[in-house]
Amino acid sequence: MTEEKRSIQGTLLNILKAAKDSKGKDMYSHLQKVLVHIALTDLQSALDKFEEISYEIRTKEKFDLPEHFLDYRSLALGSQAWANALRERYFEVS
Repeated sequence: MTEEKRSIQGTLLNILKAAKDSKGKDMYSHLQKVLVHIALTDLQSALDKFEEISYEIRTKEKFDLPEHFLDYRSLALGSQAWANALRERYFEVS
């Protein structure tokens, strides 16, 4: 791995650890727990779904959600502070 890639990974790691919710829990720990849960519950289905989502992101501009799709917007509002911190620190904001 090149030094540049290590630097980018280190920067992202620092951003994820610094992005905390109102309870002081950081995004890095949360993502670890989510990925461990996925791996321990149904890895094959998770990998299939991950590949499907990855493909859709690479090839489509708009996604049609199925009718049975659960609305997690209210739950996601709790993560808004993390998303804002990442956007402000890692992405250009115009």
